[in-house]
Amino acid sequence: MCIAGIESGGVTLLYPATAGEIQSASPVTLRCHIDGHPRPTCQWFRDGTSLSDDGHSYSISNKERTLTLRSAGPDDNGEYYCCARNAAGSACSNRNFTLSIIDESFPRAVVTPEDQIVRENEDALFHCQFNATPPPTQEWFFKDDTPLTNKSRVTVFLNGSLLISTVKLRNSSVRIYRCVGTGQRGKQAVVQATLRLAEIEHMRPLPPRILTADIHVQRIACDPPRGVPPPSVWWERDGVRIPDKDRVYQHGIDLVFNPITEQDAGTYTCHASNMAGKHRQELQVTVATTPEWVEKPQDTGMLEGKSGYLQCLSKASLKPSVSWYRNGIPISEDSRFEIFQNGTLRIINVEVYDGTVYKCVSSTPAGNIEAQARVHVQGEQSGGCTRPVGNEG
Repeated sequence: MCIAGIESGGVTLLYPATAGEIQSASPVTLRCHIDGHPRPTCQWFRDGTSLSDDGHSYSISNKERTLTLRSAGPDDNGEYYCCARNAAGSACSNRNFTLSIIDESFPRAVVTPEDQIVRENEDALFHCQFNATPPPTQEWFFKDDTPLTNKSRVTVFLNGSLLISTVKLRNSSVRIYRCVGTGQRGKQAVVQATLRLAEIEHMRPLPPRILTADIHVQRIACDPPRGVPPPSVWWERDGVRIPDKDRVYQHGIDLVFNPITEQDAGTYTCHASNMAGKHRQELQVTVATTPEWVEKPQDTGMLEGKSGYLQCLSKASLKPSVSWYRNGIPISEDSRFEIFQNGTLRIINVEVYDGTVYKCVSSTPAGNIEAQARVHVQGEQSGGCTRPVGNEG
């Protein structure tokens, strides 16, 4: 009793005996070594494309598990493999066969044209050359199947090169030129290259940035313009290029501070340039530091009915923002309270109930500091004695 199964194998050359004996326009036979019970059905592939027995180019024997190329040539070059299936399952070859036939009569590209990017009104030169025995013919094409010929701005040289003079791409930013070689036998060989006009767009403005001092690794990205070819981007400060390695350095299109200090505040310039031109945008960097005290608020005695003052003086790289609180409640400026630009709080027409705890908070984007003081209200009619207050906070 036979047990159904399938076992993978490789693809080998059956005829001729060795790959070195393969000649153009001669038959080549390959064998698929996938075995199984019941006998599997075999399918052949070249470069992923299924092959069939067409009675002309290919002959397939399922019994012998062979593929015969009746007249192999360079057009048949590629990787051949087989897959097989039976009731037990399916398998594909674990070793494939690569066919590589060289026929001197088939055209082969020996010089391939390169893509060109030029400025408007410049010239573009494409080089192209094919080889075959006998020598192949060569033609250039653009858009349709009409070969290019010498005319006002187009020159086709005898060596196969193509010159486009005074390039003007009015209707298209990209043109594709095809170089075609035709030999005595085989398919035409086709290579192509593109022609593009160099361009660079304007840069968008860079908004000012406020960075916090002493924070490690802060980045600012340049916003480079689109361009052909892609523009190169670099940062400068005071006309000096930012290096690739330092405490302040450039990484890609980013300006990196590691860390930033107060001395790094200033104007930085992002440059973008390609063969079409150059643009730049300036960036203003401000470094925010945590406020420091110049004068903290102090416990103060104030006369009832008069104006009283509490100082809250601080300094930082950015002008601090000062907020005042009375018994923990924010003070808003009104007819009785005034906050000066330097942070001083003025209490107008002091009342007995103003005797309590006041707090000032000085803030920048880098952080804040705070301090508090108590106000004692003194009554004029009581000879300067402090008026008792029911709740001083």
